[in-house]
Amino acid sequence: MCKICYNIHRPKHQLKQGFCTVDMIPQTVASNNCLTSFQSVSQRLGVFKHLKSCGFKKRNGASVEDIISTVLYSKLKGHENLYRYYDQTREIPACSDHAMYRFLKRDTLNWEKHLMRCSKEAIELIKPLTESNRIKCFVLDDSMLERPKAYKTELAGRLFDHVFARQVIGFADLQIGWTDGNSFIPVSATLVTSGKDELIVSNHVKSVDKRTCAHRIREQARTKKNDLVVDIIKRALNMGIEGEYILMDTWFYSDKMFVELGKLGVSPICMLKQNRVVSIDGGVTFLKLDKVLKHLSKSVVYSNANIINSVEAVTKGGIRLKLVFVKNYNDPSKFIVIATTDISLSEDKIIQLYTRRWFIETNFKAQKSYLGLDSECQAHDFDTINSFVHIANLRFLILEILRRLSNDPRSQGELFRLINKELQEQPFVNALTSLVRMCFDIPKILVDKGLLAESKIAEAQQIIEETIDQWASGITKFLQKMFIKKQIS
Repeated sequence: MCKICYNIHRPKHQLKQGFCTVDMIPQTVASNNCLTSFQSVSQRLGVFKHLKSCGFKKRNGASVEDIISTVLYSKLKGHENLYRYYDQTREIPACSDHAMYRFLKRDTLNWEKHLMRCSKEAIELIKPLTESNRIKCFVLDDSMLERPKAYKTELAGRLFDHVFARQVIGFADLQIGWTDGNSFIPVSATLVTSGKDELIVSNHVKSVDKRTCAHRIREQARTKKNDLVVDIIKRALNMGIEGEYILMDTWFYSDKMFVELGKLGVSPICMLKQNRVVSIDGGVTFLKLDKVLKHLSKSVVYSNANIINSVEAVTKGGIRLKLVFVKNYNDPSKFIVIATTDISLSEDKIIQLYTRRWFIETNFKAQKSYLGLDSECQAHDFDTINSFVHIANLRFLILEILRRLSNDPRSQGELFRLINKELQEQPFVNALTSLVRMCFDIPKILVDKGLLAESKIAEAQQIIEETIDQWASGITKFLQKMFIKKQIS
């Protein structure tokens, strides 16, 4: 488990004692060095540089940079929310709390564009730390922001929570992130409510100019999620954020969305519901997934013991999929099915890539527990709620880059880039050499323990050597080159 995941699941009583949510950022924030690092990374990501081009402007009073830095760093300074910051801080704030909230509910603030630009800067920043042949993926998921008593909150609606299988009042936070298998970068966050008027619980509707960002985010909130996903991916690709695959959960599957994503050059990898019907005979007969598995031959042996079987299939919409049947971790007698439109991918690679989807789950956990998502803002105004959702994503983005730059030795200088390959190979060679030397020392240890006669040492070593030679003859040429007899004699 990585450090950020460990801290996400760390008990809350440890946080009260001053432990950190991310190891380099203390929860109590007593160290000025941590705040300085946070501010430094903010500058490198262009958090303040991109404000003006995204509609963040003021004529007088406190500067936009001071206002945004205040709301960003208030959580870092140990305050529960912005209200507590103004109530408890000993420093002189950049502006009053009323001025802060008036600014955050402006209808010209293009938070989505700002977050995507900062994400682009973050990806470029960590690109030298990532191998060029490593596959980059988008990750898609949503999380419920519940407002059970939000009868005066603009656009709050009744939504179905897939996790707990119940209806809740509030919003769905639809997020799309980018990952290289090591870091998770939030790219977009969109508040979504019900598209049906009868499911909107509040009668309050703010009148906004149709030319503003405020009108656009309200239109997006009433749009179907699958249509939003295609639009967001298209804008991310146009901005230069590259991704070969998009990873998603079962309830996002749609033939129409898969076709649209394919046109953009992005292949979906998705887990399928058990009641999904597909055809393995070219579209003649459509069967549920459990019956498909019964029709498949069991003669194929996979390197991964968790893989039950795989097959190419066709959906009713004419989409060709590669299905991989995998044992359910919680119940080995059951199975899950992972599907992709990229037929050329191997079964192991499909599973390896899909495991990256867990990054977005830890992202939601970190944002909700520590970075203010769903808890920092209780406003009724939709623009203010949208602002705080993106602020939580910016905090996570800065912390993630700070973690990556602090933990990755290659970020320390050119020396580590030059010796990176040697650092990866040498520990394995040393471990292999040490293991074989220990094998040759076994006869001497047995003699010292009185379990083997001293006259039998040479014979025992000869048997060990023959056994190792027999094993070496069956391994790959790559290992044979490293397994040099001179090294172990």
